[in-house]
Amino acid sequence: MVGIGSHLANKDKPKDAIAQVPSTNPRIVMMHNPKSFLALPANTAPVAVAGHTHGGQIRLPFTPQWSWLALAKNWEHVDGWSDGYGASGNQLYVNRGIGFSDLPIRLNCPPEVTLFTLQGTGNRE
Repeated sequence: MVGIGSHLANKDKPKDAIAQVPSTNPRIVMMHNPKSFLALPANTAPVAVAGHTHGGQIRLPFTPQWSWLALAKNWEHVDGWSDGYGASGNQLYVNRGIGFSDLPIRLNCPPEVTLFTLQGTGNRE
């Protein structure tokens, strides 16, 4: 497990965090803000998890890319697996969370708790 510090507090050092785990070891990288993911070198974060975006918090029906947070705070709208985001070989899942930011409301953006089931490859030494 690799934890990355706060992006907003300028305490995220993704390259330093990832360097603490040998490249031959499996890695799960956790961070609050998905923007930290962009600084990870290619093939260093095969599974990364972030939050921060609240799934947009308020979404208008039939407009999946529109969200209050994207407009009001210029936050990226990310929810679920993020295709084409970050360096090659890295994969990011963004959880929409259970809370909110500023406005105590969620509309068309239900809370989420994600359960990952990890399975081995069958290669045991």
